[in-house]
Amino acid sequence: VESLICKETPDRWHCHFGGIGVDRYFFGDKNDEIYEYGKLIYQENKLVGYALVYLEDYKYNIWLLSDWREQIVEIVPQIESLFKKGQSIRTVCNDNLVKEQLIELGYVSDGEETFSASIDINNYRTEEVQWDLEVIRIISEQDIDERVKYSSLPTGSMITKDRFEKYLNTDDAKHVLDFVVVDKVAGNLMGYYSWWLDIESNTAILNPVACINVHRRKGISTRAIQYGLNILKERGFHYAYVDTSANNEAAIGLYSSVGFKKCIDVIAYSKVIR
Repeated sequence: VESLICKETPDRWHCHFGGIGVDRYFFGDKNDEIYEYGKLIYQENKLVGYALVYLEDYKYNIWLLSDWREQIVEIVPQIESLFKKGQSIRTVCNDNLVKEQLIELGYVSDGEETFSASIDINNYRTEEVQWDLEVIRIISEQDIDERVKYSSLPTGSMITKDRFEKYLNTDDAKHVLDFVVVDKVAGNLMGYYSWWLDIESNTAILNPVACINVHRRKGISTRAIQYGLNILKERGFHYAYVDTSANNEAAIGLYSSVGFKKCIDVIAYSKVIR
C-alpha cells in the first residue's frame, strides 16, 4: 500500500516503507509488535490503506490510496472505536482533503508536527564528496556494538544488540543502505545514515540520521547525505524523503543545505472521543 501511495504522488513526502521499518525495528520492545498496532483498511472488500494505532499513546496515523481519501469520514470512526470514550487522541495529516474532513469530524489543529521534505533526484547535481580523516561504508559486524551503543541518538529509543542483529537478517534490511562513518585511523564510529529503498516506486527515505556529539559541526552529515544521494542517482531512484520535528532547526538546516525542500505541512490534530 505504501509503495502505491508513493507512486501516486512521488514528489510529496510520504511515510514510506522505510518509515514503517524504522517504527517496527527501532521502537517498542520487539519487532513483531507491528502485528498489534498495524491495521489494514478495507472498503468494499478492497484494500485501500493502513493505520498505525498506538492505543497506549492515544494516537494513530492513517494512510489511504488517493481514490479513498474522500471517504475519511467513514473510515476514521472505525479507528476511533478502538479507543476508550473520554480519551483525547491525536493523529497527523499531510493531505489537505483529509485535513478538511478531520475538522468536520471534530478534530482541532495542534499546529505543525514535523518538517517533511523531498528531493527530486532526477534533477539533483551529483556532488564530489571528499573524505580526509573519515571513511564511509556499509555497516559490518565490527560496527554493531557501537551502532547499538549510540542507537538512541536520533530516536531517544535504545535497542539491544540481539534485536539489531535480527533486524540485519530480515528481508527488509536487504533494501536498506546502512552507512556508517568511521575514523580512518582508530576505526571508531562517528555517525550513521540509513537509506530505505522502495524499488516499486523508485523512492527512498533517509532515517535514521545520527552524528555522535563530539564529531558534529565537521561537515560529516552533509557529506554522508551527499554520498547517499549520489548513489541513489546512480541507481535510478527518482525521489527521496526526510522528516524531523518542526522545531529541530539544526536538522532542518542540514537537510535544506543538501537540496531537500519542504513539500507539505504535516499538521497534528486532536479530539476527545465521545
